Formats: sequence, C-alpha cells, structure tokens
Amino acid sequence: MIKRCLMVALLLFAATDALAQTPDMSDAPVVRKRLTWREGRTELLPSVGLTVNDRYFQNFLIGLGVNYHATNWISFGLSAGYGIPIKTGLTENIEAEKSLPGNTYSMPATHLGLLADLHVGVVPFYGKMLLPGDIALAYDFHIVGGVGVMQVVWNEEAVGRIRAEDQWELAPHFGAGFRVFINEAFALSIDVVDRLAATYVAARGDNSIPPEEWTHSLSVMLGFGIFLPTKVLTEE
Repeated sequence: MIKRCLMVALLLFAATDALAQTPDMSDAPVVRKRLTWREGRTELLPSVGLTVNDRYFQNFLIGLGVNYHATNWISFGLSAGYGIPIKTGLTENIEAEKSLPGNTYSMPATHLGLLADLHVGVVPFYGKMLLPGDIALAYDFHIVGGVGVMQVVWNEEAVGRIRAEDQWELAPHFGAGFRVFINEAFALSIDVVDRLAATYVAARGDNSIPPEEWTHSLSVMLGFGIFLPTKVLTEE
C-alpha cells in the first residue's frame, strides 16, 4: 500500500513538473494582426507635377483627387487639376529668331488648361520597409486607369494671329506610382500618368490650323495623401 502511494505521488510530481515547464512553440504558427492601410478609407490627394517631353509648352500641374479604397487592393476615385504653361527651350529659341524690333513673335501652340477624370486604382504589391533606426514604413506600388476630359488652350499671346478656339477633349489615361505612409494618416506618393488625346499642337507657319493629331501628355506628379479615418484598420 505504501509502495503504491509512493508511485502515485511520483507520477503526480512528474506531471506537475511537465505542466510547469514552458512549452516548445518553435513549430507553432505565427499569429499576427494584419494592418489594412487602405481598406475602407478615403484618401484626399492634393498634388503638384510637371508634364515632360512637350515640344512647345510644359505644364506645371496643380491637382486635387479623392480616392475611396474599397478593399486593400482596389480603389475608385476622381480628380481635377489645372495646368500653368512654361515655355520650352525650343519655343524660346523660335520666338527669339522670329521677333523683330517692335514686333514680338509669340509661338502659336497649345498647352493644358483644366483637367478632370474618373479612375480605378489597383495595388498589386505592398509591404513594409525598414529604415535605419528601426523605423518601419508601409509602402505600395499601384497602377491606375481611367477616362476624363482635358482643356487644350492656345497660347494667349498668339491668339490674335490665328483663328482657333480652345478645345475640350476626351482623354483616357493610364499610370503607375509608388506610395509611402509617413504614419497612419499621411502618405507621400509619386506617379507617372499618360493622357492620350486627339488635339491640336501648334499652328502652321502661315497661322493656319493643321489637322488634329494623337498626342501623349506624360506627367510626373508628387502627391500628399490624407487618409480618413486617420487610424488604420486591423484585420484579426
């Protein structure tokens, strides 16, 4: 009897000791809460940028967009903007060569005015980057496509010599960009956007208007995103 009691006591002691030890969790799955940086959030996106590869006038662009991120990888939005013309080196050279004393020559060419569009954005890839000082920043690559209108404006310095009117053109556009979240509420982004439209570029030497031609208006935009609500959702 005593011997049996001792054996039970030893078994209980061994079981208690095993329960007291820290279990080995090396093979257990890692449980993380995934942050959905975009899903269910509205993004206000003021931006500035510049068109590139323009023949006669570059355009300094000021824009404002609103995007609703329905999921973490797809969004729907609209944007509007305005272009401020900047003469290219080619235009400045032509005007200098053709200007005479008392008769300044102005290039009869077009530039952008108002812009507006509807678009869809897709985020095919996103993640986190670790900076020096153990600073972690969320980022994503995104692509965007949509359709809108753009105003094509003749150089106001030359409109007295040509018979042309400003135009509103239908313009599909496509682009891609990179976004980095500074914190949960704010993000910086850079996007390259190409707008395609059939429009006038410049008048002929006799100031007559040539046929419309398909043109690419390629722009680089820097945006400052404001996300609402300001807190990131957590997916269990």
